[in-house]
Amino acid sequence: MEDPGIHRGVVWFDNVFPFKLAIFDPRSYFIKNYAEELINGKFQYLLPHKFPEGAEFKTTKVEPNLKEGGLYLEFKYKGGTIEEAVTAIQKHVKENNVRSSFNFSRVNAFEVKGTPWVEDLVSRKPSARLHVEFHGPDLTVESLFREFRGFGRIVDITLQPSSSKDLPRYASVEFLSKRSATSARNCIHGEVFDGTRLAIGYEKTPNAFQQFSHWAQSNIRISMLLLLVVVAGFTYVIFDPWRVFAIKNHITGNLDIRRYTKAAGKWFELLKSFVKQLLNPEPIYQNIDLKPDAASEQWTERELQEKALGAHLKQDPDAFFLVSGPRGSGKSGFIQDALLGRRYKLIIRCDELVGKNDYQLLSNLCSQVHFFPAFGFLAQIGGFIDALITATTGAKANISTTNEGEITKVLECVTLALEEITEKQKRSRQELLKRFEEGGIDEEELKIIQAVEYPVVVIEDFLAKENIKGHHIYNRLAEWAAQIAEYRSAHVVFVSENPAASRILGKVLPNKSIEHFHLADASPDAALAYVKKRLGHELLNEIKVPIQELGGRLHDLDIFINKIQAGRNPQDALTDMIQRAVVDLRKLGHMEDFKDEKTGWTSIQFWKIAEILAKKPEASYDEVCFHPLFKGDPTALEQMERAGIITRVHQNGRPYLIKAGRPLFALAFKEMTADKRLKSTMGAITSKQLAADYTKKVQEFESELQTLATITSGFSSKSWFSDPLESRRQWLLKMTDLNSTKAQTYAEKELDYKAQLKLAE
Repeated sequence: MEDPGIHRGVVWFDNVFPFKLAIFDPRSYFIKNYAEELINGKFQYLLPHKFPEGAEFKTTKVEPNLKEGGLYLEFKYKGGTIEEAVTAIQKHVKENNVRSSFNFSRVNAFEVKGTPWVEDLVSRKPSARLHVEFHGPDLTVESLFREFRGFGRIVDITLQPSSSKDLPRYASVEFLSKRSATSARNCIHGEVFDGTRLAIGYEKTPNAFQQFSHWAQSNIRISMLLLLVVVAGFTYVIFDPWRVFAIKNHITGNLDIRRYTKAAGKWFELLKSFVKQLLNPEPIYQNIDLKPDAASEQWTERELQEKALGAHLKQDPDAFFLVSGPRGSGKSGFIQDALLGRRYKLIIRCDELVGKNDYQLLSNLCSQVHFFPAFGFLAQIGGFIDALITATTGAKANISTTNEGEITKVLECVTLALEEITEKQKRSRQELLKRFEEGGIDEEELKIIQAVEYPVVVIEDFLAKENIKGHHIYNRLAEWAAQIAEYRSAHVVFVSENPAASRILGKVLPNKSIEHFHLADASPDAALAYVKKRLGHELLNEIKVPIQELGGRLHDLDIFINKIQAGRNPQDALTDMIQRAVVDLRKLGHMEDFKDEKTGWTSIQFWKIAEILAKKPEASYDEVCFHPLFKGDPTALEQMERAGIITRVHQNGRPYLIKAGRPLFALAFKEMTADKRLKSTMGAITSKQLAADYTKKVQEFESELQTLATITSGFSSKSWFSDPLESRRQWLLKMTDLNSTKAQTYAEKELDYKAQLKLAE
């Protein structure tokens, strides 16, 4: 039988172990395996070495509660009350500043008034809010406050609504600290307080993520905007530097494996040539004609232009460069030769950008400049979310970004890459000059210091297609080029076949000078020299006549040379090219189905140009423009020039003559007009159109005559008012007779053409 002077009690120590925060908290496995060692190491610090004189303290059991981060200590105490023993333990823990080895926070001791309950239910995790069930009469807020306040600061105490019929009755006690809640739960659970037994559990409280998720769902517009701000900030901090690096590497080629494999290939070819020369010691230049050709001097003008452009590119960027010329005039080769040996160049091809939808335009631009990672699909997702929010809430969220904004972002990164390339060279050069001033290097080493090589941005096919989808990219690239020149980061070279490119660039960039390099067709002698250089002297007599007819368009000359090298006869090669040009012109002139499409000219206007240029190599611009088919409107002629069908020759700042867009087209026009059936067909269509135009004019004159007759019916022939009206009437009668005669003439021509075609009326 136990001594009645011995009292049994339980003390709860909190903050001994870390909380189990989740089901798969890795710390819990460590604590579970080493709990006994941790308790033995910590136990000696939790209890005082001496209790009040005459008292005996004995530990009977130590039970850890790993999930809630504490342990129960059951003891026997003789010679005093339980309260004295607990007070002594609390005083010891406080005075000795006992702290946890996990978070270095204080360890607190509390008397357990209820029944200890250690559980390891997986789904129940400690929280700062307690669910207190009343098995007995309800308790007031004041009673609960007095009972729970000793464990820590309380945020709120909420009683079950009186209208609720749920049993058992309950209250919610929310602590400021989760440790306070666990201590209260382990010390009070099962206690009978004011005749009511308290059963305590934890209420699930939303964590910060859950609270934010709930708020985001309740405020979808604000949350989406915040998300976009975060994504934009993350992109600016993380992705933009990487994008600038990728663009810079594309321009410099420092990490391009093809650059090194190409260099290795050149060394291999050089070695192979050297070995071949050793094995077969014949002069390697014995088959090359080194005598200068006087006709080849015609190409020196283009070479001088190449050198001039190269010299400009070695200077500081203070102007733009425009390389223009008709299609096939060798603009790409001109640029390649001018940029030969330059390390830093970026080429933007506009023909891959225009005519595409917004997503493809942006993707192609990113691919050309190596803007990576692009995330172009996010713009589409933003548009979808914007439409979804508008459909559900009725308000515009304005979440999606415009395509212009994405293009601006890409071009800004390119600008940064160009600036970094230029600034790096400037810093390196300044450091070498500083070392020279300090005597670190001599004059011989100073000579190898290179000038700053500014990157070159080449914008090809500028204004090639003006009236199709995505043409706004032309103005955007021109404005961006102005910014580059303003910052002096790079040279910009525009390449265009559009005759209006210089004028349009002058409007977009009014404050910048433009250096213009125009590539014209070669003269007959220069064209012959070019072909002779490629083919040799064997076919010289056979190619003279075809070359004179073919003209000096570089692209056509290359095709002619390729056909001859493939085994074709020079005259057959020329005939084949003419037939191909006829097919192309028929498509451009809508002469396959005679349907006028939205190109700026009609098939009848095209046929009139073909007839005029088939008879003579050039025609008066004014004579053509004021022909009845053009009615003085230059729009059709301008659009034909942009399509490459014709070329307008300017004199004194205005159009003066009209020529074929390519010398080959002049031959094709002759071939087309030699087709009698086509000539009769187009003649009938043209005559019908002109007859209709003159008939319409006759009707307008007759209508005005009727109006005049109505006005003058109330006046005598001797009235002063009738004199000017009579003059007008006489003029209208004269114009009616003239236009009626022309309408009749063209109607008769239409019948004649149809008779030639043997068409039934």
